[in-house]
Amino acid sequence: MLATMKSIFTYQGRRWLAMFAITGSQLMYLLLITRMMDGVAAFVAVGLAVMGGQFLGMTLGTKMTKEKVWKMSTSLPRGEAIELAQSLRTHNIPCQTIKTYVDAPAMTLVAYAESKQDTKRIKSLLPLGTHVEVTEIKKQFEV
Repeated sequence: MLATMKSIFTYQGRRWLAMFAITGSQLMYLLLITRMMDGVAAFVAVGLAVMGGQFLGMTLGTKMTKEKVWKMSTSLPRGEAIELAQSLRTHNIPCQTIKTYVDAPAMTLVAYAESKQDTKRIKSLLPLGTHVEVTEIKKQFEV
């Protein structure tokens, strides 16, 4: 499990947690090998531990990735974008509108979904057939 968590922490850019996870994993492996001298029993124990650890590690990694924010961008006719932005704001979903200078009056609408519920709410409010560009933001910070 710790080896799996090391990979997840490395991917997330959490260097210190990755370092402690791999160190703990290696120490547990060495402890297991030195305690079990029987080849078949050690092989089965390590195999089961790796399978269970992989499953648990991925489950924990999924639970720990709640830092994500999904940035959803779309271009709509100006009136629709303003109406949608007002609707999103009534649902406490952060969004912004940006004037787009093309032939027809249009706006780019950017909404930020911090949960699955926010994502579903945004999708339900969008007009059918709307093309949405989705970007994952891992960490937000304030200046």
